[in-house]
Amino acid sequence: MSTYTQLENDAVSNSASSRVRLDMPGRCLLESKYEHDCMAAEMSAEQLAVVLPTRPPIGAPVVVYIDIFGRLAGNVSKLTPFGFEMTLRMPQAKREKLAAQLEWHARRAEPDRFDKRQNERIVPLTQIAVMRLGGFEHIVKINDISCDGANIESAYQPPVGMRIVVGSSPAVVVRHSETGFACQFETPFDMQSLDGSMRL
Repeated sequence: MSTYTQLENDAVSNSASSRVRLDMPGRCLLESKYEHDCMAAEMSAEQLAVVLPTRPPIGAPVVVYIDIFGRLAGNVSKLTPFGFEMTLRMPQAKREKLAAQLEWHARRAEPDRFDKRQNERIVPLTQIAVMRLGGFEHIVKINDISCDGANIESAYQPPVGMRIVVGSSPAVVVRHSETGFACQFETPFDMQSLDGSMRL
């Protein structure tokens, strides 16, 4: 039995509601027939979370195209601060195949690339910043910064693994907390530049 076949069997036996973070670009076709660039944030074999500035009404039909998963059709089931979630419509055989693909993707992804920050942390004098995600902007509070990451207080928690921009600093969300999330900078700061006056 091939490795992929084994993963496919494992995925089918697991809950189809298990969500996998993707952070993949795609194209979204709404009921208006206009096509929009979007980002697939998280997906299970039953649901897909989409980042899109335009939020269609609940119940509206949507088609999303993602390169490695192809055409995904469904209906909007929930609106989120940065887009919407959709319930996927597909035959059972295709759903089982999608579950296997998601399991394959999850196992291939590098697990927990970013661990807890080991470097010195400081509290910046300016703690308010703008977080950008797709076409959205959200005001957040920076609780502390190290040269490689930050602890962010936010009412909205982007999915773990999603790329964001805090101020002008690109980062990746690495874990959630009770009040927000922690992120890892894509380009670490020089230790010499780390002081209370720095701005992201």
